[in-house]
Amino acid sequence: MLTIEHAATPDPIHAVIERHRAAWEAYQTAPEDIQHPETVEADQETFDALTALLSTPCASRFGALALQGHLQWWLKEEEPNAGAYGDDWHVARARVGDLALFLGQPMTAVALNPEPLPVPLGALAAGIVARMALNDRRVGRLPGH
Repeated sequence: MLTIEHAATPDPIHAVIERHRAAWEAYQTAPEDIQHPETVEADQETFDALTALLSTPCASRFGALALQGHLQWWLKEEEPNAGAYGDDWHVARARVGDLALFLGQPMTAVALNPEPLPVPLGALAAGIVARMALNDRRVGRLPGH
């Protein structure tokens, strides 16, 4: 018969998840004025709670499942604001993938940057040509130098 043993102490990730959810909810209800002290405080707590969420290890499979579910919820909720999170957004997505591997779940393909960034080819090409010309001058390939 298969039994599940619970750890003597709870997985600390559960408290971190609760902190993040509470911070997120507080930010959602804070005044829209980004200069308002309550909004500034809620924004900072949300950032601190996210940092803790992404850096706290799970101590159990139940903790890993809880974190995976919470991160999937948060990523879906905050997808329109993904750019504002910078690297933390990508770390959260990677953590969901790591948790899936740990839990033996199938992985889904994730693109870190789903849309290609526009590249100013004119400026890029001009820079390459300038570096090539400078290099040619250094090695004496240009006439008269």
